[in-house]
Amino acid sequence: MMRRSLGLVVIGLVAIACSSTATQSGDTSGADGGDSEGGAGANDGGVPTDKDSGGPVGGGGMSGPADPVDLGKGMPQVLLGSKGATAVLVSPKVTALTYDNDTNRAEIEAFLPAFAKSVAWSSTTKEYGVSALTVSAPIHLTGNAPTSMTDTQAKAVLKAQAPLDASTIYTLFLPKGTLIDDGTGAKCCTDYDGYHGNYTTGGVTAPYAIVCACPGFDGKAITDLQQITVAAAHETVEAATDPFDKTPGYSQPDNAHIAWSLVTGGETADMCALADSAYWIPSDMKYMVQRSWSNAAASAGHDPCTGDPTTPYYTTIPTLSDTVTLSDYAVTTSSIKIAKGATGTLKLKVYADTSTAGEFNVQIDDFAGSGYITAKNPTATFKSGDELAIDITVVNADPNYAVAGGGAEIFQITTTPSNGKGPSVYYWGLVSQ
Repeated sequence: MMRRSLGLVVIGLVAIACSSTATQSGDTSGADGGDSEGGAGANDGGVPTDKDSGGPVGGGGMSGPADPVDLGKGMPQVLLGSKGATAVLVSPKVTALTYDNDTNRAEIEAFLPAFAKSVAWSSTTKEYGVSALTVSAPIHLTGNAPTSMTDTQAKAVLKAQAPLDASTIYTLFLPKGTLIDDGTGAKCCTDYDGYHGNYTTGGVTAPYAIVCACPGFDGKAITDLQQITVAAAHETVEAATDPFDKTPGYSQPDNAHIAWSLVTGGETADMCALADSAYWIPSDMKYMVQRSWSNAAASAGHDPCTGDPTTPYYTTIPTLSDTVTLSDYAVTTSSIKIAKGATGTLKLKVYADTSTAGEFNVQIDDFAGSGYITAKNPTATFKSGDELAIDITVVNADPNYAVAGGGAEIFQITTTPSNGKGPSVYYWGLVSQ
């Protein structure tokens, strides 16, 4: 999937909502790189809570034990969309293509071998059946890059490098000042700074990636070179773990957690792109990369985004005992049903993988930032094991998610250390009518 602008995706809110579920959906997969489906684990619910204050059962401040096992049951799993040798690149290679006017050419060509040797590569791909990354000789494109191009034109540049190798990711790096339209009308450096796909020429289908130089795309704290290496790492990991649309690899979460796909895109790097701790510089190289999703860590109830770990890991998981079928995605997922104009109570539980974690502030927001839902957020703080209930009112249905006879809205749950010493952690879920 593409690495999108945080501001465009989150619409002014930095939050992740959690869809821990009560209903186990069947696993399905789609070939459309982003909009995905998921299945789920059950968590505790139905315990009396103080609705009015949003306080934990028995009063404020009671702590519970660390509970990574139940935490893991409420976390998404990114599923393998098809079986067969082409679902992932088992022995991937990558080739960088740069234009003569790309002032970052030397750093790009130094980054890829460093990334291939780094723990950053093995830790984000090994569990998905992807082995070591081989860096092929770079290709220097003669002359200056055009100031604008389309995805079709980019593919023509790549096709000119035939014969292709189906195990090689051909990555076209575009210098500052070159913008590309991915074919949907979305523009590089406005809507995203990279994406990947596949193309066919001479009877060979190969994966490719586009990486744009977009100064300031990730904020003032990220240098121009770091923006490029973060995008390149993101797209290389995803092109290796989900290379072909006709035989999808790890392309989306289980059905119950489709909200995570709707928000992030659903592939392994997408799932961590909005985390507060998304970017890291591994100790074995100088370049910044992005953390990626680990199913193993998620199911164990620890930080699911591999890299320098956030310790401890904590999140707040809702009880979603209803289901809804999203018409445009043909998938049934978990939700809480609240009629338009009505108020319902969402039950949640705070989890952490260590008993020393806490206290936390917990907040629910309308992910779209459009006022489709409102929440009566608590003023109390919470520790691991605390249960709470938050009232949600549905003001309007989100028109982006069609439901037969109703609608659906994405909510975000943000869990933040009350002392400010630690990142906010996010979890997504759905309200439906």
